[in-house]
Amino acid sequence: MNASIEFVGQSIKLTGELTFNTVQALQSISEKFELAADSAIAVDFTGVTKVDSASLALCLSIERMLSAHHCTYTYHNVPTAMLAIAGSVGVDDLFS
Repeated sequence: MNASIEFVGQSIKLTGELTFNTVQALQSISEKFELAADSAIAVDFTGVTKVDSASLALCLSIERMLSAHHCTYTYHNVPTAMLAIAGSVGVDDLFS
């Protein structure tokens, strides 16, 4: 797999290609994160090299997981292509 997701400190770090080929495995990994309730979490896309529309599904999955733990979250370094995809499908407020 040419993508990874890890929970380090108070950050979820994504790297590599967030595409149809990788998102399902990344979702499975993220479901095992041990999150403290009411935490403030940064979702960091710094190492992301490629995205497609499946990356939005991953973000929505992460968002549901964080909300279930009553965490607040912010997105950092969201790829321009991901913002464009979000805008084209009407979920551009996802990253605001």
